[in-house]
Amino acid sequence: GEIPEEARSPLMLALLDWASAQKRDLTGDYPQWFEMLCALASTFGEDGREYAQRLSKYGGKYNPGDTDRQYDECLKHGGYAYNFGTILYYARKEMGDAEFGRVMLASDFSDLLDKING
Repeated sequence: GEIPEEARSPLMLALLDWASAQKRDLTGDYPQWFEMLCALASTFGEDGREYAQRLSKYGGKYNPGDTDRQYDECLKHGGYAYNFGTILYYARKEMGDAEFGRVMLASDFSDLLDKING
């Protein structure tokens, strides 16, 4: 199911805090990074730009300017067809089910896990 709007920022911050604590990249290869940035653009609009930088910075090829330009591109196209589920899908892939579940449960929106898994 689709994640309710009020849950998206807290869940995103929970993922970013995890990535930062673990110094782990969740963005994978270029297509995955692109899709995740577009998902941020469609979910958060201009407000997602800071999330995009935080999400990207553990990637091997991180460059703040490139991240900004890519984000502009995603914004211009309304995030293409990507949505918040795209971010959760890739985060779970990179983190593994157990760790992803743990981070989601630790957020204030653990009751939404049924919707995510549903």
